[in-house]
Amino acid sequence: MTQIFFVFRVLVIGVAMLMIEGRSVSAQEPAHRVLLLYPYDNTAPFTEVAGAAIRKRLVEKYSTKINILVDFLDLSRFPTEADELRSARYLAEKHAGKPPDLIMPLGTEAERFAVKYRDIIAPKVPRVFCCVTPELANSPGRPKDVTGNYGEFDAGKTIALAQRLQPKAKDLIIISGSSEIDGRWLAELRKEISPFETHLNTEYWVGVRYETLLERVAHLPPETIVVFVTVYGDNTGRPFVPAEAVEGLAKVATAPIYGPSDTYLGRGVVGGYMDSFGLMGAGAADMALEILAGKDPRTVDPRLSLNRKFQVDARQLARWKLSEMNLPKDTVLFFKDPSLWEEHRNLVLATIFVILLQAALITALLIQITRRKRAEAASLTALSDLARVTRLTTIGEMTASIAHEINQPLGAIVTNGEAGLRWLGNPAPDLAEVRAALTRIVGSGHRASQVIARIRAMLKKDDGTRVLLDLNDVVEEVLVFVRGELEDHRIVLKTQLDETLPKVFADRVQLQQVVLNLVLNGIDAMAALGDRERLLKLRLEQAGDSTVILSVEDAGTGIAGDIRHRVFEAFFTTKANGMGMGLSICRSIIVAHGGQLLVSAGHPFGTVFHVELPVYQVGTA
Repeated sequence: MTQIFFVFRVLVIGVAMLMIEGRSVSAQEPAHRVLLLYPYDNTAPFTEVAGAAIRKRLVEKYSTKINILVDFLDLSRFPTEADELRSARYLAEKHAGKPPDLIMPLGTEAERFAVKYRDIIAPKVPRVFCCVTPELANSPGRPKDVTGNYGEFDAGKTIALAQRLQPKAKDLIIISGSSEIDGRWLAELRKEISPFETHLNTEYWVGVRYETLLERVAHLPPETIVVFVTVYGDNTGRPFVPAEAVEGLAKVATAPIYGPSDTYLGRGVVGGYMDSFGLMGAGAADMALEILAGKDPRTVDPRLSLNRKFQVDARQLARWKLSEMNLPKDTVLFFKDPSLWEEHRNLVLATIFVILLQAALITALLIQITRRKRAEAASLTALSDLARVTRLTTIGEMTASIAHEINQPLGAIVTNGEAGLRWLGNPAPDLAEVRAALTRIVGSGHRASQVIARIRAMLKKDDGTRVLLDLNDVVEEVLVFVRGELEDHRIVLKTQLDETLPKVFADRVQLQQVVLNLVLNGIDAMAALGDRERLLKLRLEQAGDSTVILSVEDAGTGIAGDIRHRVFEAFFTTKANGMGMGLSICRSIIVAHGGQLLVSAGHPFGTVFHVELPVYQVGTA
């Protein structure tokens, strides 16, 4: 009996060790090796999108049990057969020690390469391709262990879309490059284009030098239909990324441009009949997962992507004044913002009324002031009146900013009113929420009233009333008016205020005019900048016990040293359309307040204006 128990214990221990060893071996199973084969470099948008979708789907499934390898063939720069053969041998040597379990070529060119050099690279490794043409996917000579996801790029439906949007068009331009890749794509799509040649005057711009293409599209009649196929190279031999090439053409084109690839959307094309490279990549990854899980690749047939749709950029419809009503049913519209008219019709009408009323009042005031200036032309002693002219002119130029400021509280009123109505409409009305909404409406109403009050203060005739002022408040009030100007000119604003500054005894409206003039001058000085940040700095500081200083610094081209001392002279200006009175008036205002206005060169560039004002001393008012 003892011997029996001994044998039983040995058997149990042995089985347990085998189970533990089996688990250890299972835990140490090597990760699946999947090679993504890109046809070009890492800048081609369609392979970048498809490859990212494949990687995301594979990692979601296998996490750490998959090793994704990547190789770039760079076929657009090295297109010859000798180049391809070197790449094939390189791949064979690179992966000889640890061959991949699966190869995934991205795009027609990568799959064509894989077909041609399979015997060199990995003759027994199955492939799952992505984003290839139907002809290649269903080729009679396709090996049984090669499958994948393919799409159709219908240039015919893209042209049909263009005809719906441009029914008067009689001319059709087809743009393609001169590389072998461009030639293969154009050959694939030409049978879809040829039916349109019978009723449209069709020209093929193939292999044209890119600079010549830019010149040609910049002088097209607006009713022309332009279809961009691909440009991987022009007749100079330079390589291009098609999505970047079409973006450059679209910027200067005088007629709408269409294309069959979704990588062109958002780059200036109107749209086309397109598939989604991201969805095709995800579909190919799902097929790869089936094979990695053990399914025989010979039983997995190639699958046609069913994600093709008419896709259109709403911004381009607006640019070319093309009617959305002419789009085919189920068209996917990208980059479309909700219509302000649809969302807030009453608010829009009210805003338009306010803007028109303001414009009418400002125009009337400007006419009145112009007449007064003619009558008083014999005398230049109207400092206050001339300052008011400048202020009103500036306000006229800033009507959009004023409307923006009024629009915010009005929009808040509408939003909170709608919220309150929803709370009242509940089966059990939430009176606390309704009360909160009404409170916010009251606050927004006060805000709108304050904005209007500030506008009236800027417009009214200045009687020179001086009061104790905090310069921080004056600067912040002016920045409210110029917010729209700053946004329109892409100005980065940096302020350094000081709440501990002592107050000054001054006229609020006149100081507002000085600050406003200096800020707008800074914005104008940076209008033409393209090589550096458009930075405007406002800084408040105290100098000693008796002076406060406001500095306004721009990053513009600066003022030449030989004319810098003249900028405060009346009628002297460096602007093409300037009056030459703004800085002269500003200095007169500051001098009248017992201060001085100075100018110096910025570092390392730009101009700095310094406003120095005396601190209020008790008994000096």
